[in-house]
Amino acid sequence: MTPALRNGASHRISGGLVSSLLALGLSIPTLAFAADEASVLRARAAQLATKGDCASALPLIDQAKAIDPAGDGAAALMAGRCLLSMEKFAEAKPALERAVANDPDSGDARLALGVAKYHLGEKDAARADLEAAQKMLPDNPEAELYLGMILLEEERPAEAINRLDRSRSLNGDTVEPASDYYAALAHSEAGDRKRAEEALRRVQQTAPGTIWAERAGEALDQAEARRLAGTPRRWVTAQAGLDYDSNVALRSDSIAQPNNISSKGDGRGWWALDGGAELFRKNGWSGGAGAAYNGTHPFKAEDFDQHFVKANLWLDRELGSRTTLRISPEGGYGFFDEKAFYRYLAIRPELRHDFGRAGMGTAYVRYAYNDFRYEEFIGSAPVRNIVDRDGHDVIAGYDHQIAVTDSLTLRGGAFGRDYTAEGSEYDFSGGGGWLGFRQTLPLELILSVTGRVEYDAYESASSFREPTEIEGRRRDVIGRANAVLTKPINEWLSVSARYQYLNNDSNTNVFDYDRHIVGAFVTIGLLR
Repeated sequence: MTPALRNGASHRISGGLVSSLLALGLSIPTLAFAADEASVLRARAAQLATKGDCASALPLIDQAKAIDPAGDGAAALMAGRCLLSMEKFAEAKPALERAVANDPDSGDARLALGVAKYHLGEKDAARADLEAAQKMLPDNPEAELYLGMILLEEERPAEAINRLDRSRSLNGDTVEPASDYYAALAHSEAGDRKRAEEALRRVQQTAPGTIWAERAGEALDQAEARRLAGTPRRWVTAQAGLDYDSNVALRSDSIAQPNNISSKGDGRGWWALDGGAELFRKNGWSGGAGAAYNGTHPFKAEDFDQHFVKANLWLDRELGSRTTLRISPEGGYGFFDEKAFYRYLAIRPELRHDFGRAGMGTAYVRYAYNDFRYEEFIGSAPVRNIVDRDGHDVIAGYDHQIAVTDSLTLRGGAFGRDYTAEGSEYDFSGGGGWLGFRQTLPLELILSVTGRVEYDAYESASSFREPTEIEGRRRDVIGRANAVLTKPINEWLSVSARYQYLNNDSNTNVFDYDRHIVGAFVTIGLLR
C-alpha cells in the first residue's frame, strides 16, 4: 500500500464501550435503593453513557466524585471510556489509571488504559497494558486489534496480520471496519496485494458511507492506477553532442609523449543510445532488460575514438510498500581505435527503501570481473604477470536522495572498493563519496551538479615509475565534477550544456593528469 494510505488512517476505536457501561450501570445500586446523592448521580451517568451521551454523563460523574471521593474508583472506568469515545486521550489516561488502581484485575480497565496510551504515542507502555488485558480477556477483539496496529507500525506485517485476523474472527461487528482496514495495510506491507484489496472491499461492504469506506475506496483507486501503470514500460532515448576535450589521450604533464599524441586537446563528436523494457510485473515481482551504446570520435586524434556497448537484466521483488530488492546482472564490451579493448561481467544486488519525507536510500554491492583485451601490447610473460589489469572489482556503498523543496533535490553517497588483479601491480583498495543536487531554475531550466572523490591505495609501486621518481607504493586521489544545464523543449526533446572535470592526482607521474570537457548536446525521447 502506498505511504499515502496511512494519512488519516488512525481513527479512534472504542469498541466494547456500550457493554462495559451497561455492566457498570447494573452494578450501581438502583434509585430505589440509593442511599446517597453520589450513588444517584453515578447511576444517572451510567444511563446516559449507555445511550452514548457522554457529554452529559461526565459532569454527573465529577459531581459524584466531589460529594463522595471514596466511591470514585468504580466510576473511573466509565469516565475514562467516555473520554476515550470523545478522543480526549490525555484526560482519559489519569481516570483509567485510577480505575486500574481500584481493580488491578480488571481486564476492561487495562484495555482502556492501553488504548489511551496508544493514542498518546506511548507505544511500549500501551503494549504492556494491552498484553495484560489480552491475558485477562483472551477473547477480546479490541485488544487484538490494537496489538495488531502496534505491530504494523513496527513494520512486522506478518505478526500484525495474525492479530488483526484474530480480532475480526472473535467479534467482527465490534472492531469492524478497523480490523479489515488495518489488515489491508498489513497485507500490502507483506506484498500480498490480492488479500489487501479483499480486505478493503470488506470495509466498503461493512461500513458504507463512512470515512472508513472513503479511505478504502481511495486505496482501491490507487491500486487500480498502479495496475494500469504496471503494464510493461518501454523506452528509447538518443543523445548526440559536440565537446572540446582538453586531454583526449589522458596525457600527464610530467611525462614526454610521442609526437603523434603531443597535442592533448581536441574537439570531438559523441553519441549515445539507451533502451529497455519492463517485461513483466505481477504479485510483487517485476523484471526487464536494457541495452546501451555510446561512442566518441575526436576530430584530429582519430586513434582515440571509443565505442562501448552494454546490456543488463533486472529482477525486482517488493518486500513491502516502501522496500524493493533488485538484482541486476550486466555485461559490456569496449572498443578503442576499432579494436576490442575491454569487456566485463557484473552483478549488482541492491536494496531500496522509501523513507517518506526523509528521502530514498539504496544500499548496494557490485561485483565485476574485468577483462582487458590488450595482451598483444604487453611484451614478455614476466611483464604481463605484473601489469595485467584483469581482475575482480568489488564495490559496496549507500546512496541517498531527498527532496528538500519542490524544486531542489539533494543526493549523495559513500562507498568502499577492493580490486584484486591478475598482475600484482593493480591490486588496490580504497573508497570515497559523492554529493550533488538537482535544482529547477526560472525559465524551466534544470541544473544538475555532482562531485565525487575516490582514494585508491595500491599494494605495490608502479612499474611505469620513472627512475627519478621517489620509490613507494602507488597512491591515487581521483576527483570528478560534473554540471549539466538542461532546457526542455517539449515532452520528447531537450537541449543541454555540460562541463566535466577529472583530476587524477597520483604519486606516479604517468597517472598524474587532469581533463576538462565542455560542450552541448540534445536528448530525444523516442519512446517513453
